[in-house]
Amino acid sequence: MRLIGLLGLAGLSFGLTIYPIPVEVKGRVGYLYIEGQEGRTFKITSEPFEEGEQDNLIVYPPQVRLRNGKSVIKVAFKNTDTSKEQAGRVILTELKPQSEGLSIAYSFSVPVFQPPRKEVFELELECRKDHMIVKNKGNIHIKITSLDDKPVLHYVLPNKQIEVQRAKVIETQRGKVNACF
Repeated sequence: MRLIGLLGLAGLSFGLTIYPIPVEVKGRVGYLYIEGQEGRTFKITSEPFEEGEQDNLIVYPPQVRLRNGKSVIKVAFKNTDTSKEQAGRVILTELKPQSEGLSIAYSFSVPVFQPPRKEVFELELECRKDHMIVKNKGNIHIKITSLDDKPVLHYVLPNKQIEVQRAKVIETQRGKVNACF
């Protein structure tokens, strides 16, 4: 999957391609590719996937300037525990150009995952009157992409849960699941 940004604001257009999304670290290192206008500069940082988690992700380099319209960022996890999936986010923040007039700095958040040695996908649903609770009992994230065929994007990390609107069918990266009737 690629993130392609296009924004029209007062005659200004913005184009940038970031891929793959999400980034999957296979082995020890994963790669994130950026393509866009020559000379654009981005500060690269990492943060935990969820608030309260420890930042376990290393990104390099800490700043990139697009040369020939392209750049590559390396990502790796500090923790090498392979019993459950590792998760984090790479934050790309455009450094403002030093020019007069309208200038907008953009920031993008890209999820990064490192799968465990053996994947266990286990989803548990708790139906309530007007919502449902999605519990992840497995060791890999659950990516919810639709509720009753309405597009959404929710990630549920291992041993976490989220509250979403009640639905008859939810779609995950492993297919459709019958939910609350």
